[in-house]
Amino acid sequence: LGTALVDMYAKCGLLENAQKVLKEMHVQDVVCWNALISGYVQTGQGEEAMECYRKMECKGYTPSAITFTCILKACGMTGAFDKGEEIHKEIINKGMLRDDIVLRTALVDMYARCGALPKAQQVLEELCVMNVVSWNALISGFAQQGRGEEAVECFKRMLCKGLCPNSVTFLSVLNACSHSGLVEQGQLYYEDMSKKYRITPDLGHYSCMIDLFGRAGHFDKAMEVIKEMPSSDYPPVWGALLGACQKWGNVELGRFAFDQALQLDASNDAAYAYMTNIYAAAGMQEDVGKIEAVIMKNILLARGI
Repeated sequence: LGTALVDMYAKCGLLENAQKVLKEMHVQDVVCWNALISGYVQTGQGEEAMECYRKMECKGYTPSAITFTCILKACGMTGAFDKGEEIHKEIINKGMLRDDIVLRTALVDMYARCGALPKAQQVLEELCVMNVVSWNALISGFAQQGRGEEAVECFKRMLCKGLCPNSVTFLSVLNACSHSGLVEQGQLYYEDMSKKYRITPDLGHYSCMIDLFGRAGHFDKAMEVIKEMPSSDYPPVWGALLGACQKWGNVELGRFAFDQALQLDASNDAAYAYMTNIYAAAGMQEDVGKIEAVIMKNILLARGI
């Protein structure tokens, strides 16, 4: 019952409550500690999860595969490469890697998030049974490090292995194409996603395509993607377009994207910054002054002045 309470509070994001219940339990085990550690990881609190893990070890509880999976995620979140490598060695010493694809995938993800891509690739290649989740972790790692061509190459290797990509795979691939200027390849993969693999694009995919076309200065194609969207009420879309307008000095489209962004969030700091830069680059100092006045007004309102 105590463990169920810890788990319930942790899954509801009430970590202080979960911690309080755990402290009050006269008999504890690794399961209740796992519930708390998992709760911290699920709410993006990597440092707290690792501190909880240290406390668990100090109390003499032996980590399970679930514990290690959660802590590897925490290491990836915080970029704690050394700790992740230490956990990897401990897992090997305990003989837990042989048939545990979940643990191996967590290792691939941890190394990829920490930027140790050769290590991530090595762990992936040692997998007896590969799945799309482990490949996604590696592709995403290459994309996040700005190594788009290698991410695409990794994607091709995954396809050659006979694995079917999913929505997450395409999100990483399109992101990689966007940041590496691979416009034609990105457009091809975007079309394959829906036509060949029957995956309906979501807001993340649309944003990637708008960013891809925008970075290359293809504003007509970026606007076509926006028209395809079931709803344009998604701030990252307008942020991507504003970023492209800043790069290419497109004042007219920048104004349109700026207006759309403010309709969704009148206090969108990034949108104000983009538009200020667009006006400044175009030598439109009067318009820069107007935006700066609005920004100051928003600051004063936020402070209740």
